[in-house]
Amino acid sequence: YFCPALAKAVKTMKKGERVILTVKPEYAFGENGRPASGDEGAVPRNASLQIDLELVSWKVVSDITKDKKVLKKTLNEGEGYEGHDDEQPFEFKIDEEQVIDGLDIAVMNMKKAEVALVTILNTLIWVNSKEYINAIHSQVE
Repeated sequence: YFCPALAKAVKTMKKGERVILTVKPEYAFGENGRPASGDEGAVPRNASLQIDLELVSWKVVSDITKDKKVLKKTLNEGEGYEGHDDEQPFEFKIDEEQVIDGLDIAVMNMKKAEVALVTILNTLIWVNSKEYINAIHSQVE
């Protein structure tokens, strides 16, 4: 896993920008350090880090409902129109041809041939009597 400072640094960068990031211990792994994991070496306690960082690309997460109940991360851009004409409904064939509200909302905001990762808050998903679903991640093609 990365040190907490990376998320803050990346937010300030532009695509293609390269920086040498010097991270003080309190913004890196602090007094605990980090044990070795897989191919990654350990980080000693109270270590300052120097990170060579380049922002190559990113994926924007859109808040479709403006209340963080339906989030969409576009994996592949689609073509053509954005949104959908309410007079021509989408057809779904999932299990018993039922679809959760959040998925319907997300699809209505997609372009033709777009591929997206959709995260739907549990308040917008239906509850099956056999199991309770807390969260869902669906790839919509």
